[in-house]
Amino acid sequence: MQISASLSLLTLVAIAQAAKEFGLVTIRSGSQLQYASVLTKDNDPTLYVGSGGDARFTLNDDGSFAGSDGKKFGFTDAGVATEEGNGITASTSFGLDGESLTYDGKQIYRACPNANKDGYVISIKDCTDGLGVILHAVDIKDVESKEEESKEEEPKEEEPKKDEPKEEAPSDEPSNFGLITIHSGSNVHLATVKKVDSHPHVFSVGGDEGKDLTLSFNSDGSLHDQDGRGVYVDPNTGEIGNVDPWGQQSASTGFSVENDDLQFQGGDGFWACPSGDNKFSLSRKECTGGTGVALQVVN
Repeated sequence: MQISASLSLLTLVAIAQAAKEFGLVTIRSGSQLQYASVLTKDNDPTLYVGSGGDARFTLNDDGSFAGSDGKKFGFTDAGVATEEGNGITASTSFGLDGESLTYDGKQIYRACPNANKDGYVISIKDCTDGLGVILHAVDIKDVESKEEESKEEEPKEEEPKKDEPKEEAPSDEPSNFGLITIHSGSNVHLATVKKVDSHPHVFSVGGDEGKDLTLSFNSDGSLHDQDGRGVYVDPNTGEIGNVDPWGQQSASTGFSVENDDLQFQGGDGFWACPSGDNKFSLSRKECTGGTGVALQVVN
């Protein structure tokens, strides 16, 4: 019994010290920064906003925040997020509030024009022509904390444990949410799902055409978009788009959200199918040359 109790305590310690690894996108509805990637460069110590990248970051259990190379971030006097070194001290005030990266417990980030005025860097201070943004964590995973490996497994006196609060599932499904595709390392990772007027029967994955898709749930488990059009999953082709304009189709039921991923009929498997030169359409069924993706809900 004592051995079992000790192992359980060690397991709880390991879980508590697990770091979080994730990607980051900026959220600023109606701007060019909506769903833009947060990235790092080999020759630039600052945290910047870009596209086409697949950067991974780690939030350590001590509150420090690091890039994939392990370098931790602090801030310049102007508030710009910058790798430690050259007078920059790593901060330990980072955190996660749900899927949002915080600093000192707040969402205070801004996207500020860089020195060349041809891009944006992440800052915690106001700046000329800057935009307030939310840094949204995507594809969050638990990873082992480095501090955990160095700890000695010394016997400790067990203390009475308090019941930990449990997260309650939301009573209602989300409304007014967008979708981004998740497939790490692919050319459709963190791509925004869009609706395009020229082919309303199937939504696009990424690309420059159309507008970002915004969805809300109906009480029967179906979806409608920002224009009030229902969402239809073609049972033959698997294509996902709007219902036809003639009223012959009904919005498909069976949608739900689990762990921030959209599901259909209990499954979270979707496909980005080639539909042209560097163009992809959204499908429920596997397709030739397609990429399997998860659909993450973003607000």
